[in-house]
Amino acid sequence: MTALLTALSVFHLFVGAGALALGVRMSSGEGKSAWRSLLLRRIAMAIAWSYPPVALAGVVMAWRTAVGTDPHFALLWAIAPLAWLIFKGLAFAMIDVLEDGVFGNALYPPGDRPDA
Repeated sequence: MTALLTALSVFHLFVGAGALALGVRMSSGEGKSAWRSLLLRRIAMAIAWSYPPVALAGVVMAWRTAVGTDPHFALLWAIAPLAWLIFKGLAFAMIDVLEDGVFGNALYPPGDRPDA
């Protein structure tokens, strides 16, 4: 259990650091101008800025549970931030599909779509 919790802790550390770097990059002027959809940018910013505290809380609770009361629930606490990240990613994908379709921006440059 200790090896698994250590691996998940290191994973959350690296993903959290990447999310913070992405949040800083998206907060800059150049990062803001790269987004055409304000709603999608806000969701991406929410994912980037809120994942590190969620991951930290999950890892801390996992280690406290593993050392303290019931080690069987420690893995659930360590995996909970991953489930949260998947849920937010699915919400982001659904809103993207509702706004312009999955391949809408990839196939045609802005303004050159045949259905527009």
